[in-house]
Amino acid sequence: MEAERKQIILPMEEILGQMAQAFDQGGSYCLVVTGRSMSPTLKPGRDMVRLVSPRGRKLRRGDLVFARRRQGGFMLHRVVKRLPGGGAVL
Repeated sequence: MEAERKQIILPMEEILGQMAQAFDQGGSYCLVVTGRSMSPTLKPGRDMVRLVSPRGRKLRRGDLVFARRRQGGFMLHRVVKRLPGGGAVL
C-alpha cells in the first residue's frame, strides 16, 4: 500500500531557508514538482525530487538543477550541455 503524502504549501523564502539548513547538515530536501517544464518525464503534483547541495559537485550533462531565474523565480531543469568555464546550458 502506498503511503499517503500530505502536501504543504510554503512561501519560497521559507523553503530556501529549510533547504539551506538541510544542506548545511549534509542532508537533502524534497520538493513536489509544480511546473510543466520537465513534462512528460516529471509531472506536476505527481512527482517529487530530492535536492542535494551543489557544493563540491561537478555538474554533468543530464543532472537536474534547481536554479533562480534572472527575472526572479525558480526553475528545475536538466543540464543539456557543459560550458568550458564551468557553467551549464539548461
